[in-house]
Amino acid sequence: LEGADGYDVTALGDAVNVTARLASLAQGGEVLVSEDAHAASGVDLGDLEHRVLDLKGRSVPLEVRVLTSATVLT
Repeated sequence: LEGADGYDVTALGDAVNVTARLASLAQGGEVLVSEDAHAASGVDLGDLEHRVLDLKGRSVPLEVRVLTSATVLT
């Protein structure tokens, strides 16, 4: 990535890896949000679809919520 100041920026680590894996597992029109991100956001996601995913490189399954274009955030 190139930063605003023209320098190259590299993002590494577990958060980046998890984000890439969630993006690759999402179906068309979906955004997968981890329960940790959901809790940190303070947004009420109500009764959205819930999935438990086994991600490569992680020993514990990851719980996610599924956002779609029909999701209304409050």
